Amino acid sequence: MNIIDSSSLNKTFAQKDSGFINLPLFKVKPVKYQIKKTEIENIVFQSRNSVNFFEDFDCLQGKRVFAMGEGTSLSLKEMGVSSIVPNKPGSAGLIEFLKLNNYDANTLIVKGKHGLNIVRDELERMGHKVIEAECYEREKLSSYTKLKSDYATADAIVFTSCFSVQIYLEELHASDSKAKLFGISKRICDYAKDIGLQIIEINYFSEDLKEEIVRAI
Repeated sequence: MNIIDSSSLNKTFAQKDSGFINLPLFKVKPVKYQIKKTEIENIVFQSRNSVNFFEDFDCLQGKRVFAMGEGTSLSLKEMGVSSIVPNKPGSAGLIEFLKLNNYDANTLIVKGKHGLNIVRDELERMGHKVIEAECYEREKLSSYTKLKSDYATADAIVFTSCFSVQIYLEELHASDSKAKLFGISKRICDYAKDIGLQIIEINYFSEDLKEEIVRAI
């Protein structure tokens, strides 16, 4: 079975299982940023790439560190940083968690350029002071010709971002494709369905991801 993981990261959790091939649909590059470390009390990492491209881990000492999801938390753990992960994933889950625990403090949000603003907007609406560090940006590849054959013959494709779904539809999707599509979050699946793709939500961090995909197929 040919299963493609479209994650932009060079090392994906899915690669631990045989039968997976990592074929990113976009590239990620660092962006210069500046922050005032003394003003920060809470720090929110919105993605695994926000962890990979953040350069000021020294400022995390004594701060509350939040991860938007399990994957981001695992990336922080690899950097030796403990983080708080809300029970509900995504922006809505984090906002609910912050409200329930009354974490009213200056917050740094580490994200990608043009990344989601849901958490920032809600915290500002609540009167919190929010600082942003946009430490990376995503770019489409110059060509998708070399990827067409692999994606056309895939049995399953796993999407880890809405951007990868968008690119797949624009550059690689064929109406006669037999590949089953999987998204790692409700937000990704909702986006895919909105643009006309059939997709199944899957637990990307399952102990046996391949078996979970096989059962769904």
